[in-house]
This record gives sequence, C-alpha cells and structure tokens, in this order.
Amino acid sequence: MGCDMVVALPPATGSGFSLFGANAHLRIGESLAVRLQPGHTFAAGESVRTQFLQLPQVRQTCSVLAAQARGAWGYLHGVNEHGLAVGCSNWNSRVKCSKPGLLGPELVRLVLERAHSAAQALDVLTDLIVRHGQGNFPGNPEEDAADHVFLLADSHEAFAVEAADNAWAAQEIHEVRAVSDVAVIRQDWYRLAPGLAGRAIAEGWWAEDGSKLDFIGALSEAPVGKASALRRWGRATLLLEQQNGHLDAPFIRQLLADHYDGTHFEADPLDGPSLITPLCQHAVHGAIPATAASTVAQLPSTATLPVIVWIALGPPCISVHFPLFLDGELPIAYSGDPSTLWMRTRRLADVLGTETRRWVRVREILGRLQARFEQDVEEFIAEAAPTSDCGRHPQMRRLASSLMQSHVERYEESLQILLGQTRLPAMAGTAVS
Repeated sequence: MGCDMVVALPPATGSGFSLFGANAHLRIGESLAVRLQPGHTFAAGESVRTQFLQLPQVRQTCSVLAAQARGAWGYLHGVNEHGLAVGCSNWNSRVKCSKPGLLGPELVRLVLERAHSAAQALDVLTDLIVRHGQGNFPGNPEEDAADHVFLLADSHEAFAVEAADNAWAAQEIHEVRAVSDVAVIRQDWYRLAPGLAGRAIAEGWWAEDGSKLDFIGALSEAPVGKASALRRWGRATLLLEQQNGHLDAPFIRQLLADHYDGTHFEADPLDGPSLITPLCQHAVHGAIPATAASTVAQLPSTATLPVIVWIALGPPCISVHFPLFLDGELPIAYSGDPSTLWMRTRRLADVLGTETRRWVRVREILGRLQARFEQDVEEFIAEAAPTSDCGRHPQMRRLASSLMQSHVERYEESLQILLGQTRLPAMAGTAVS
C-alpha cells in the first residue's frame, strides 16, 4: 500500500474552497471499495475494535465517504460531512514500536469520524499516536504496518504530520503541499511531539548542541528517502507551484494522472516497466503496486455548497472521476464486490492490454463522459446553491442520489459497449456515446 496526496488552500485555488487529492496504490490482487458510512450515536462505555487494539468509542461519529481496501477496517483516504479530508502514506523510520499499535488507515478513519476541522484533526491524530503508537513492531506480520505520513485539510487550513511510532512532527501548510511515501519534514516543523527532542538526544540520534531538531535527519533510516517516492513528491510539488493561484479540480485530476508528461522521464505504461515510478501507476508488465483509486475533493467554505468528492476507480488516466456526495444514497456499485465498478474497470484495463490504439480510443470516449459529469455537477450546484444547508434539504438529497446513480448507469453503458467488442471502433469511426 502507498499513496500520493496533494492539497491546495484558497490562496492557491483563487476561490473560496480548498482542494484535496489522493492516489491510493494497492498490491496486485487487492481490491477496493468506496464506503459512505453514516454518523452514529453510541452509548457511554462502548468501544471500537481495530486490527490490534480495542479503543473507547466516542459518543457521536461523523458521516464519512472514503476509499477502503477490502477486508480492512481503516480508510486509505476520505472526507467527512464537515468538509475535513484526511489520507495517509508510508515511510520507514529507525524507530520501532515495542508492541502492536494503530495502522495508518485506522488512524485515518478514527480522525475522520471524530474531528470537525483540520485543527481538531491534528489534535485527535497526534493524541492517538502518542497514546497508542503506530508503525512497525517486532514480529509484525502486516506489511502495511509501517510509519506514516498524514495529510489533513479543510476549507481554511491544512497540516502534514509525519509519525514514527508515537513520535511525530507537524507542518502547517499555507498554500500547497504534496505528500508521497517519504518523510520530508526537517527543521521546518510547526509542532513536535512533547519530549521528542530530548529523546532524540538521549538515543544518540541528535547532537546536544542547542540546534533545532531535524525530524527526518534524526529519525529516518535513510534521510534522502526512497528515490521514486521522493521524485513523485518533487514532481507533484513542481506541478502545484506552476499553477499556484489558479489550481482547480480538473488540474488536480490531471496532476494525479501524470506520467512525468512532457519530460525526458515520461513513462508510457504501455512501453514496459519504468525506471521511475509515476504518480499514475498501472498494473501492466508485472508492475506492483498499481493505482486503485484517485480522489479529488472540493472543500467549500460555506454550508450552501456541497462537498464534492471526485473518485476514479483504477489509474486515473484511463478512468472517469465520478462526482460523489456525502448527502445522498451511494449506489451499491461502489461496494467493492466482484461485479461492481472497481472490478469492471480492472477488467477494462485487462482487455485493453498494451495496444495504444485501444487506449487512445477509450480515453477519448471517457473524456466525453467526464465532460458530461462536470456539466451535470454545475447544474446540480446551481440548483443547490439557493438552498441553505443544501445537503440536509430532502430535495437535494434525492437529487444527489439520483445524479450518482445516473452516472453509474451511463458509465456501465459505455463499459458494456467497450467490453463487448473484440475490436474497438477505428479512430475515424462513429463516436460511442
């Protein structure tokens, strides 16, 4: 499991909302579902069971829309009803847990269920990390129980948190930030786990010379990070900065579909294994892992506009980002069962193989479908905007449910045509609609 994430706050978007983007990468054979978990009221004294721990449950949880690896309790990334977005990626530190703790996706879910803002999420996350720990531990059978990097964002502010066992460093984000499977916080931290500097000096990780603690310089196994992850972080950072002040959802979707496009590192997934892993990863030529879901969340600062979560199933460059809403009934097609959209999208990729003509044609067809989805959302927002607290209005909930279902049906119609043909239409042929 791995993840690449980005965030852009209002100064970088030039509008009154923030953007959060994430590509979740899973190993071949793993599957994914999109979950809409309604908020719930619990009785005093109830508990919640994670993979290794049993924790006290809060009295009220938030509704959450999230990407979830099949069979897991936690979430790879997600957004809650208050417009808080949270995701995690992996990194490796020199710090090892002495006992089982919380997995990164479990922390993502707990924070999304319990926090109403990025600032509160920072407090909830770091408290859970200090109390219970996270990361690798002796005898651990779980490959994904590594240390983690978290990205927390709402419509006003955002934070990156890099954690090693129960130690952590937080960085406040002012405009844009990229996150990959590598820690990058050095002396530019905003907050630090209490006592960490003293611990680092006592362990011999940092000199007792009065200098400010370099987080990854002291705690990382390899301060330069993983080469491919560091390159992905650098690539995403460059693309964000190039459009800083003009970032929008379509650009973030394009960024997440990047293969080092336009550079001498450009990696065409059809040509064979790439020496440099791109942001958009494909399960071809034995590549492991591959992008299982790509998400872009629009986080508005006003309750009169809905939170819109665009989710593509599989590598985003050959998929469609479906607009999803927390208020409404999520179609069963996202549940992750073998017959659902995620598996059918995987089937499309298998049928396409490595024939460039087929890929180009499918991208053309799906591009038109994406444009239709965007037009539908514009019309939905225009109808929702005059309604105060639009998501809670019964009519808006019905419209959101109907819109999500209609998009599934349109996509399935296209898939039936594409998967039912032994040869796709010639480039000069009639367009499929």
